[in-house]
Amino acid sequence: MKNYEKPTIDVCQMRYEGVYAASGDMASNGADGSGGGKPGCDSKYVNGVWHKDNYDGKTYLSHLGCNGCPAFRWNGCGLQIDEAYLEGATSYNVDNGKRMPGWEAKGHAADEKIDWTTYDM
Repeated sequence: MKNYEKPTIDVCQMRYEGVYAASGDMASNGADGSGGGKPGCDSKYVNGVWHKDNYDGKTYLSHLGCNGCPAFRWNGCGLQIDEAYLEGATSYNVDNGKRMPGWEAKGHAADEKIDWTTYDM
């Protein structure tokens, strides 16, 4: 280490990380096998951003949001708000590879309009 840079401390009410824990990026926390960290969101559409359901929406993402995902909570993503997960509980590992909205798991795209004649959610 040739050049020392004094670390800065950022305070965020929703996250609890040390200086070194925050040195990675979100991609390394995914379940894609790209590196260490806890497994994260497996959705290629929501990418770890919680979407509330909006029953006035016309597409799967705008209508159902993250519904059907094992980490879905009424007030946010369990991967971001569940204290047990944030503290490293391994019981969440049973959902590896399955953390995506139910409509995505069934093969629908985020911007796909819902066909109410074949709706199966």
